[in-house]
Amino acid sequence: MAGSKTDYRLLIDLGIIAAGVALAALFINTDIVETLLHTTRSVGLISSFVAGIFFTSVLTTAPAVAALAEIAEAQGMIITAVLGAAGSVVGDSILFYIMRDRISDRLIRFAARLLPKRRRVSLLDPTVTRWLLFALAGVVIASPLPDEIGISILGLSKVNPTLFIPVSFFFNFVGILVIGLIAGAAL
Repeated sequence: MAGSKTDYRLLIDLGIIAAGVALAALFINTDIVETLLHTTRSVGLISSFVAGIFFTSVLTTAPAVAALAEIAEAQGMIITAVLGAAGSVVGDSILFYIMRDRISDRLIRFAARLLPKRRRVSLLDPTVTRWLLFALAGVVIASPLPDEIGISILGLSKVNPTLFIPVSFFFNFVGILVIGLIAGAAL
């Protein structure tokens, strides 16, 4: 019975993420993004920091990507990436402390039940998978994908909270810089 309870909770967590993606799609198709862009233009350098905070959540990733692309065009890519990454660290830290144990532990228990015992040892051995999970989480955090996914993966790798902040900053900086470069090349 405990397994089915874990499966149920994992499905609820994944359902929340899916609902967030659907809501973000709705945001894109309405004038919310335009309003966000207009508001951030008038705020100046703080706009990059605020957009960076929104870059982290499944509910606000898509509008934040659009805002960061606009801001990078107006203020410059490097300053937008630095300030946006600093804001992302704030958002990611909140998510990290909420999500790191909750979802990652459920995923480990779920995966362990699906695999034969000898495969469980090699798949879940920290020395084998820690760096692979770490790299995968970094790619997810750098991408426009919601950071909740990357943070859950970091929870699986059992990253030290003191290492999390520079990792979050670095990967968000790279992601925002790439967004700025793509936006600059498109214009």
